Amino acid sequence: MLTTTEISEKVRSVLAEELKVGVEELQPEKRIAEDLGAESIQRIELVMKLEEAFGVKIPDDESVGLVTIQDTINYVQKYLSDNSKG
Repeated sequence: MLTTTEISEKVRSVLAEELKVGVEELQPEKRIAEDLGAESIQRIELVMKLEEAFGVKIPDDESVGLVTIQDTINYVQKYLSDNSKG
């Protein structure tokens, strides 16, 4: 199981790569669309990259709730936690 820090670093790394921004710009409160300029197609690609990076499935109806970087970190952490309980 990944630690919170590892999840945070990995989420930020995926976002930085996809959005072509420095990791240092990715504070938890930043909004992915409004603050970082992610277009709708980029948001879809981000979800796919996160799914691949963490081995998770993020349904469309839940992906709309991933507004900030912290929302995304929390979602991945909860998903991994819920699915590690056998």
